[in-house]
Amino acid sequence: MTNEAKTEAKPTAADAGERQSAIPPDEMARLTDGIVGALKTVYDPEIPADIYELGLIYKVEIDDNRM
Repeated sequence: MTNEAKTEAKPTAADAGERQSAIPPDEMARLTDGIVGALKTVYDPEIPADIYELGLIYKVEIDDNRM
């Protein structure tokens, strides 16, 4: 019996079906901040709170097809 070390490949973004964005990180942060800012202007009609602060938005995803 040999004592072989097993190495497991860690999943990458490509393995998870995700791809690297063509949008530079600083532009992505600016876009995300702008989207969140716009969402904070949308208020629930029954509660005086915006939909972002209420937790109705879980994630902001920006899909691009720039190459």
